[in-house]
Amino acid sequence: LFQVVVPQEIVSRYFGREAGFKGLVMAMGAGVITPGGPMVSVPFLVALAHSGAGLPALVTYMTAWSLFGLQRIIAWEAPLPSATCASSSRTSSVAGNYVASARRSRAISRSPRSSIA
Repeated sequence: LFQVVVPQEIVSRYFGREAGFKGLVMAMGAGVITPGGPMVSVPFLVALAHSGAGLPALVTYMTAWSLFGLQRIIAWEAPLPSATCASSSRTSSVAGNYVASARRSRAISRSPRSSIA
């Protein structure tokens, strides 16, 4: 359904290789607000990949969904007694998400085959 509703040009422009840092931030935002479990996020990730999203944006989306997803915060971290513990976890995760995406992007750009099959 996603591939029918949203044209490939839009996905490529906002989540493709040319989107740069802006694309990574948008992918992180999409990962945070995606509700539900893997039955929702993984098919959405596949639809993005088939619509022209770049690998760095896909890695950022999945990492943000798994680390910062609202459903995860509400179900697992909001009930924690210490807000300091949760906030320190978020700070280190934001940095890790950016580093993972940047490293993967550099590794892919150096490889001879730079597209997802």
